[in-house]
Amino acid sequence: MDAKPYTKWGRRLLEAQPFGTIRHVCGNMRFVADGANAAVGRTILTVFMVAGPGASTTLPWRVGEDHDRFRRTEQGWSIASRRWVELFSRPE
Repeated sequence: MDAKPYTKWGRRLLEAQPFGTIRHVCGNMRFVADGANAAVGRTILTVFMVAGPGASTTLPWRVGEDHDRFRRTEQGWSIASRRWVELFSRPE
């Protein structure tokens, strides 16, 4: 997987600031070897968003799982693929 599209996406997101402030909590991480140089994993993400002044809340904006495939490279482990699976979302 080429990281450059994600880098460009991240830069555009930072420049646009469409969501105010986003914070997330990662938990229930589980990783399993899939051969000598590969692994699969799942991580639960609880995402909080503050849309603007006075909009703080402790209610999560989204809860979902990252389903990842990893590969070992000469530089170390990297993400080969990632798929987001939404579990819950806050009605707006």
